[in-house]
Amino acid sequence: MGIGSQEGGVMGSDPIVLLSTDSIDITILQKLDKLEDYDPQRQPVENDYTRELVITYPLNGNSRILAWAYFMTPDRIQQLGGVLLPQGWW
Repeated sequence: MGIGSQEGGVMGSDPIVLLSTDSIDITILQKLDKLEDYDPQRQPVENDYTRELVITYPLNGNSRILAWAYFMTPDRIQQLGGVLLPQGWW
C-alpha cells in the first residue's frame, strides 16, 4: 500500500505515525490497540478493525517501510455509516 496518489493510498494533512517493525516499542502498539479497541485475542468479528503489517512509502518514495495499520471491513464501514472519500483526503 502506498501513500498519496498510489492505488489505495491515503494522504492527510496531519502527520502520520509509522511503527517500523525493526524498532517498534511494544507499549506503543498496545496503546494504539487500546485506542482502536483492537484485541488480538478476540475473534476478528468482535473487533472493529484488523491490524495488519503493510508496506508504506515515505513521500520522497526512496524506500519502503513495514508498518502496522488498522483496517475496517467494508461491511463494518457500511454498518457505521462510513462515507467514501474517493480522493483519499480526510
